[in-house]
Amino acid sequence: MTLTSMSFDGYTWEFNSKYLTFSHNTNTNISYYPYGGSTLQNFGKQNCVITGSGCFVGENCTDMYNKLRDKFNSGKIGVLTLPGFPPINAFFSRLVLKGEPKPDVLDYEFEFIEVQDEYLEIASLDESGKSGGKNIRKVIPNGETLWDLSYKYGINVDNLVSLNPQIRRPDIPIEEGQVRLS
Repeated sequence: MTLTSMSFDGYTWEFNSKYLTFSHNTNTNISYYPYGGSTLQNFGKQNCVITGSGCFVGENCTDMYNKLRDKFNSGKIGVLTLPGFPPINAFFSRLVLKGEPKPDVLDYEFEFIEVQDEYLEIASLDESGKSGGKNIRKVIPNGETLWDLSYKYGINVDNLVSLNPQIRRPDIPIEEGQVRLS
């Protein structure tokens, strides 16, 4: 089997990473009742988190790391290609230079978060956690709920309810249309 080279948004690794880990999880909650019994709630699948580690080797290892760091600093969603897997949309969420310095060798770790929503916008938040006055809206397909959106985008469901007074209950599937996120 011929393995493809790792790449992200136009950057191609000269050497594939040593290790890759794919973490698939669901968002669940268990509610316990005062006089016994409990309920397990499944809020759906979380986006896959891909972590890995590797090293840059050679006289230009610092340049290779700096180019990767520039991709990280761009803060963009891009196409991530991994050996033996189909390409996915991903966000570069973590880059760590690690270990003891060695001549012509730099060890690093990285993390990507799968982005399943091709229309996702990344809003930069100020220090107070607000989106700088931006009014971000999203067109959603039939069947999603405000709970789904709350989970996907990390927005408090009460905030979504107050931003979208036309939606009376956060647990009822919404007809296709626009939803205000901020």
